[in-house]
Amino acid sequence: MRDHPLVRLRVKINDELSALSCVTGQIGRAGGNIMDVIHQRLFKDVTVKQADLDLEVETRNGAYLEEIKVAVVAEG
Repeated sequence: MRDHPLVRLRVKINDELSALSCVTGQIGRAGGNIMDVIHQRLFKDVTVKQADLDLEVETRNGAYLEEIKVAVVAEG
């Protein structure tokens, strides 16, 4: 049994240098612990210049999840 909730997030990013680093950095600074990342840019329903990130993130509680969402949205 996990001590902290595990959530899945899907984030659409521009497929450019440092985009993945920016998103993961925001999650870390907001208190999330990234357990798994899948970076999809092939065979998905996204444009050529975008990619989907599927992230499994461990959070301390629901309040931290909201902080993580706000941080990721603010990153753009």
